[in-house]
Amino acid sequence: MDPVPVSDFETSDGPLAPGRIVHGIVVARHPWGVELALEEAEAFGTIDIRFISDDPADMNENRFPAVGVRLTARVQGIRMITEEEAVGRAEELLNALVRPWVDEEIAVNAPATVRTKNHWVIFYNTKAYLETKSTSHALAGNGPVIVSAEDGTARLASSATPWEDQV
Repeated sequence: MDPVPVSDFETSDGPLAPGRIVHGIVVARHPWGVELALEEAEAFGTIDIRFISDDPADMNENRFPAVGVRLTARVQGIRMITEEEAVGRAEELLNALVRPWVDEEIAVNAPATVRTKNHWVIFYNTKAYLETKSTSHALAGNGPVIVSAEDGTARLASSATPWEDQV
């Protein structure tokens, strides 16, 4: 089956429309449930603890299906991540890939954040530049962070091409 963009999921005939039966492999276990890599689309799904079993004894992380197990589930709904969640993912990426290499404090430029159909585009610079607009404090060559609104995956965009061409 060909991957389907998440933007097509919400239609009544989409592969992840509410009520549809889907299949996936458990890729992570959490106190609140399990995450599946879905076979019907390039997407992940979460099975909430309340839907794993009717037996309260099974509502225990130690009794959840193991990573690697194939499960069948019914889609309850689609949820895109919020701007706050996207900024959190961008901050994590900046902590890992930008802040260790820059002497000045880095800050997200929240008013410049853009929401496209399937992404959040989060701009950043030094805190001093955002406060003063003095180019002596500006970063050079810093493309924005692009965060998937579908699954929260964050990546640094290139500054060599417009961000619009990278979403």
